[in-house]
Amino acid sequence: RRPVILRFDGLSDDDPLKLALAELILLHAQAYMLRGETPRALRRMLVIDQASRLADSDRLIAIAREGQAYGVAPVTMSQYADDVGAEIATSLATKIHFFNAEPRRRRKVVQATYGTTSSRAARDLLALLGSLRPYDGILRSPQHAPFERLTVEPYLQRRG
Repeated sequence: RRPVILRFDGLSDDDPLKLALAELILLHAQAYMLRGETPRALRRMLVIDQASRLADSDRLIAIAREGQAYGVAPVTMSQYADDVGAEIATSLATKIHFFNAEPRRRRKVVQATYGTTSSRAARDLLALLGSLRPYDGILRSPQHAPFERLTVEPYLQRRG
């Protein structure tokens, strides 16, 4: 009924306890989801930062595949679009890609969007991605096909 935030920043990145705790939380979230109703409407969000560390998690893959039916929207965040495994990425309907200075990474976003990098639309998107600045990005979803350009205002600037 209220937001819950679990932070593991007190544990070092190579601490095996960090991954074990994350998997345990995913196990609990999946079990909770499967016991619930199937409203087919968004009721909860499961936000996972640094999702690349859980890219091969069977639990996260199952939540990404089945979550919508149970009103659960997984939100995975990672430094690069290809950090999250293909099984998870293809299960998520909405994707936001922000500025990235690496041409190879931008090509992967274009490839994921159009299935090619050589069509006219793909070349146009590649050029757009190359022109983005920090806090600029594109939003890809069924409602915004093939994508919508966006700019995020940083928190400290919003506070005035």
